[in-house]
Amino acid sequence: MSTTKTEKKGRVSGFTLVELLVVIAIIGILVALLLPAVQAAREAARRMQCGNNLKQIGLSMHNYHDTYKTLPPGYLMKRTSPTVCLPNLNSWGWGALLLPFMEQSPLHDKLKVGDISIFQAGATPALLAAMNVSINSYRCPSDVAPDTNPNNQKRMSPWNNASGWTMASSNYVANNTSWDLRWDGNATRTQGVFVQDQGTAFRDITDGTSNVIAVGERRYRVKRDNGALQTIQAAVVFGVTTSQTDCDEGSNNRLSAILAMGRPKINRNRNTNNDRQRWGYSSQHPGGAQFVMCDASVQFIGETIDGDFGTNEELVDSTFATITTWEGLLARQDGESFQVP
Repeated sequence: MSTTKTEKKGRVSGFTLVELLVVIAIIGILVALLLPAVQAAREAARRMQCGNNLKQIGLSMHNYHDTYKTLPPGYLMKRTSPTVCLPNLNSWGWGALLLPFMEQSPLHDKLKVGDISIFQAGATPALLAAMNVSINSYRCPSDVAPDTNPNNQKRMSPWNNASGWTMASSNYVANNTSWDLRWDGNATRTQGVFVQDQGTAFRDITDGTSNVIAVGERRYRVKRDNGALQTIQAAVVFGVTTSQTDCDEGSNNRLSAILAMGRPKINRNRNTNNDRQRWGYSSQHPGGAQFVMCDASVQFIGETIDGDFGTNEELVDSTFATITTWEGLLARQDGESFQVP
């Protein structure tokens, strides 16, 4: 029997509405299954790049030590007394001092780091503009910080100018202490590695360079335990400033722009005492943060690390009668040699 053209035209195939809905449902399921895997892969790549940045910082610190026989100071400051600043103080931080060893020699030379003060640089439009250019090696790619730090905490104020400057953002802060921030390296409880004007030599890290933190992460925002986002501003690359008449004025807020303390738990998210979240370590990586040790090895330290943290997620033993793992990793010469768990 022959088939007519009319019959052939009547056999046009297609999807029914039910079949179309089934296909859409299958596609939706596949996307739901694959999206977390894609996001996890992207975060793994960002975390690896962040670790590479910290590795570069660690190796740069070793090269600095080879040249100057010490690690860089946490920041430079000139004083006529413990609290009175000289008008020509420097205020450059460890990140600026490392620039020649971070393949940033042209920027270091342009800013005249250590030859002029950060105030003189900030008062020069071309140099201030240079200090606002983002440096990828100082940025964690997982973080949401803007290229320039908005300085809501006045941490980069020229003298008493409340408006302050903006500077390039950073996500890396140097280990100052396991308790509260201290500018004086000889002060009680300043057991960290980076302080004012003093460079720490490897021979002074008697607990072992592989057992002591050099630099760790800080994120731009944290989620508090009530679910709200709090901007803690991460850090800045080049340095800090202080009052013209009192070097210690507002020191914690200002020092926190480049240094960190260990009193708050990693990724602390309590609603109270929010300043301490700004002064500690935190990251966008789930479960903890990355650190480079004084031997230039990179370690991930979890939020659950052993520490005598109270209900507010802060260390409670100010006497250090018992040294926990977290406190030990932040101390260069407490007589204990803790390893990253």
